[in-house]
Amino acid sequence: MKKFFKSHHEIVLVGLTVLFLAVLIVYFFWGITTLILNLNKALTMGGEKQSEKIEFDIKGAEALDLKGLAQ
Repeated sequence: MKKFFKSHHEIVLVGLTVLFLAVLIVYFFWGITTLILNLNKALTMGGEKQSEKIEFDIKGAEALDLKGLAQ
């Protein structure tokens, strides 16, 4: 193994460089894709319609009579 690295050190270095660049490119495009998808999700969240109407139960709150807070 040492003899192979000593005689072909340039090929090994070029191969490792290509491997590291490929990994770097994959992570770059994965990060950009994730960033764009999350940004798109954050910007379009306000456009969704609520399926049910939220109301406050005044009569129920008065019935609780929390130490005279309800009038």
